[in-house]
Amino acid sequence: LIAVAEQTKNTLIQEGADEEDIAVVNLGVREKFEIRKDYSSREDKIGYLGDFRPRKRVGRLLEEFNNSDSGYELLIGGTGGSEQEKLKKRYSGSNRIEFQGRIPEDDLVDWYNSLKAFIFPTELEGFGLPVLEATACGTPVFVYEDANISEEVKEFCVEVNNVQEIEGKLDGFKDAELEGKSEEVKRKFDWDKTVEETISVYNESA
Repeated sequence: LIAVAEQTKNTLIQEGADEEDIAVVNLGVREKFEIRKDYSSREDKIGYLGDFRPRKRVGRLLEEFNNSDSGYELLIGGTGGSEQEKLKKRYSGSNRIEFQGRIPEDDLVDWYNSLKAFIFPTELEGFGLPVLEATACGTPVFVYEDANISEEVKEFCVEVNNVQEIEGKLDGFKDAELEGKSEEVKRKFDWDKTVEETISVYNESA
């Protein structure tokens, strides 16, 4: 068995899998995810990318943002999940919330680079690849304090109690700091390394 994080491995063990039969191979960030726009020159936009399943807590994100007096715009990217149509119907009328649907693969890097912040409101996540992709693009990532995300990924996030706390933290980020985090996440979660480790696991089990 291949687990994408230690958290996933522990879950498999709890379900009865033998620890010796589980290899942890983190997902990797592809080389194309990079900083293309200086953080200081970005517009006041906060983004989310993913689906609308209940555990993603997009409803909580939208409600908090809609009830705030934020001067930022919230971009919601992604499709799917049982709450999609309900949430779109409820919040599409807001002039500060934009549902963008699926972000084309060719536009994804520029999309991350357009944001002042990326928020990942999920309650439970096996890994959290969008966190690493956003970080690689020089975008600060925020999660709720009670988010159950793999520690390998969560260390690159800023924890908040609610959406209202985000805006007050954004002035503290500098280009040099975000460039350093981008380099670190791409070094630690190199896609080529993921491929090599996965092939190695298959070869060892053959």
